[in-house]
Amino acid sequence: MNSVPSTQPYGQLDPASSKNFWSSYAGLASDSTDVLIAEARLLGHGHVKEAYVGSTCDGHVWKLTSDEGVHLRGTDKSPFPLGFFSAAMAADLIQWGIKENVLARTAELRITSPYSMTGSFASGTANGFAYPPLVELSDSSKQDVKTSICFDNFYRSHLTGQFLKEQIEGGFSLSVNGRQRPLSMLRFVDPNGVLDPFLKYQVPPTVLAASRADAITKSAIPEPGDTKSIQSSGVIKRNVCVLASWSEQYLEMESWLVLPGVSRFLFRSNPPHSGPQGDSSLYPKPSVYLSAGLIFCYMTQLSRYIEALKLKIDGIRAVQIVKCSTNQKPNIESHLFINARENFESIEHLLSVAQNTCYLHAVARSPLELMLTATNSS
Repeated sequence: MNSVPSTQPYGQLDPASSKNFWSSYAGLASDSTDVLIAEARLLGHGHVKEAYVGSTCDGHVWKLTSDEGVHLRGTDKSPFPLGFFSAAMAADLIQWGIKENVLARTAELRITSPYSMTGSFASGTANGFAYPPLVELSDSSKQDVKTSICFDNFYRSHLTGQFLKEQIEGGFSLSVNGRQRPLSMLRFVDPNGVLDPFLKYQVPPTVLAASRADAITKSAIPEPGDTKSIQSSGVIKRNVCVLASWSEQYLEMESWLVLPGVSRFLFRSNPPHSGPQGDSSLYPKPSVYLSAGLIFCYMTQLSRYIEALKLKIDGIRAVQIVKCSTNQKPNIESHLFINARENFESIEHLLSVAQNTCYLHAVARSPLELMLTATNSS
């Protein structure tokens, strides 16, 4: 099949690139129902990131890109990391709701996820917090909407549900200038030969020419309001919204940060009739979006702290491994590869601050439950 240059921001990798991606992860899924691998890198200065994300369940690998909005001096050209997670959560809820017969075809979901940050990046005292998401369920038909839904099975059966409900502490490894270093401030995990993504590929991965270009699209008009009003000190509070619906062709999740001047992004995933985890041959499945959002969010915090302290650190690459097993909470490993001209204590402190301030690591380590409101919009 024909391929296109790797400058395309989103798309499924071609068979040769996918085979090369999986070549260094043989045997990884032997004791797991699914393993999600994300190879990510920070592109120069700022917050632009790209990742190749694959799932052992179907073998497909997707190229995804991310950036931040104007409030963090980003370009706003690609989705913000929390948008990936909100899209994944909404898609998983629809998949689950249709299977459990608690959602009708005419149903719409709106989820608002609150986050906050305290402390100071410059002093290294910043901490990020996540709070229970509010699920607003509406239906344009005349049929009754369920006003009480038990989400217990969702927490057990879907990855975003497990991320919300379980307490998951990520593990890390670190390679500095090509040398593996021990960690004392973070939970260390053995990299077990995980390769540096920068050195792994002799030929850059390519995206299928036939890959869907509409997996992720950006709205033309940013959110209204004056960007000068955005709070940047004290206790910072942020709300992320996602509006989701579905058709026979796809799930559609519109995600945005409730801030002036930032864009909305439209994510698509596969429809409920393709199975609980979706058929990822057309669009990324929810767990792929979750995996991408998690590593993108962590890398944003790395770049923010580097920028705040003007650290001589660049070339950040990461391999994130999320192992999912039946009746066990997911396991998260993040293997970092960086170039630096800083002392090791500053580098490890950087990794620790990034974990403490990453909103999605906060979701993983905080037991959260969904709150539900339901209305009949007719």
